Amino acid sequence: MDKGSKFELIYIVHPFIEGLQEEKTIKFEINGSDEKLLKTVEKFQYPSNSVQAYIDVFYYGKDNPNFEKWTGDNKEENLKAFDEGLMKALTGPSVLGEVDEAGLKNLIAVMRSATDEKVPTKIVTKSISKDTAIVEVTAKPLEAGELKPVVEEKVQDFITSNPNASDLDIQKLAFKTMADEFKNVQPSDEDVTIELQLKKVGDDQWKMDNDYKNEDFSKPFINFE
Repeated sequence: MDKGSKFELIYIVHPFIEGLQEEKTIKFEINGSDEKLLKTVEKFQYPSNSVQAYIDVFYYGKDNPNFEKWTGDNKEENLKAFDEGLMKALTGPSVLGEVDEAGLKNLIAVMRSATDEKVPTKIVTKSISKDTAIVEVTAKPLEAGELKPVVEEKVQDFITSNPNASDLDIQKLAFKTMADEFKNVQPSDEDVTIELQLKKVGDDQWKMDNDYKNEDFSKPFINFE
């Protein structure tokens, strides 16, 4: 509803609920100018603001100045842990020797830039209890899975032409190819929606609940399959 407008909300309880014999109608008068209501609506957005801060820092590469204010988390520590996990995911378990960290960091920077440019998100607070909130995130992820055959072909051509190339040389080529090609990756035609759970950790601060199944956080942003 628009701020300042007035509505009548009519809620009909059907007979099969709570053993009622007949339908029960409940009416609510809603005044969009009511200060108490406006404050409640504002508080309802705090978990969404927190999720926006996580997205800005983790996926868009933005320095959200309200990150710690909204989440209660340490921005530098969380970004470091996130990047370490992302680097491990990009290198995979097969890499045993030296890692091309410069190439990895450049690839991650390119991924963030493309995501920021091409993947806008819709963030909605679905519910709030005393200390728990469920936030819904919807976006069209970048279809990065199409990069796999391109990178594999470039790597195979490189190995054929350079049979004595080291694993590090091959890594450098793979990361550079991914970074160069990632700029052309386009978003999916279909939305992906996930739910994130947050817990209240301070006055109007909402932190990602690591005990909840938030591991799908990346799904609305990049699809590598």
